[in-house]
Amino acid sequence: MAGVALGAARIATADNKTEEATRVAGGALGGIAAGSLVGAKLGALGANPITIGAGAVIGGIVGGIAGEKAVDAAIGWAKSWF
Repeated sequence: MAGVALGAARIATADNKTEEATRVAGGALGGIAAGSLVGAKLGALGANPITIGAGAVIGGIVGGIAGEKAVDAAIGWAKSWF
């Protein structure tokens, strides 16, 4: 819930709302994908629930950052071509 509220605030205060919404969405999708992947891998390895949860949270954070960076790179590339 905090991530959604922060994302909404970032979009509301951004100069270019479309670009910021794209960044926020990329971060959310990256976080979901990486968090799910790390949690599932740890679960498959037989880790305990606390380790699985911690891994999913850390994976989500790293994935969120990576997702935003990927969207930033894509926006930069698109701006250089158009």
